[in-house]
Amino acid sequence: MANHKYPENYFEHYIVSFSGIGHTPNEDGFEQLAKFYMDMEGLDEFSNLIKEIQRVKESRTA
Repeated sequence: MANHKYPENYFEHYIVSFSGIGHTPNEDGFEQLAKFYMDMEGLDEFSNLIKEIQRVKESRTA
């Protein structure tokens, strides 16, 4: 198995989604993408995305 910065790839999938909906990576764009992601992937997957972002943040500050 390859060693990825984002092991579950939720964050990578989230960021790549910007190109699919045409929003820019600013506050409004992130809010729109969050809503889109929850609609498409569901609340459980969105929760997994949040957990992955928190793990990455913790590993960067450790």
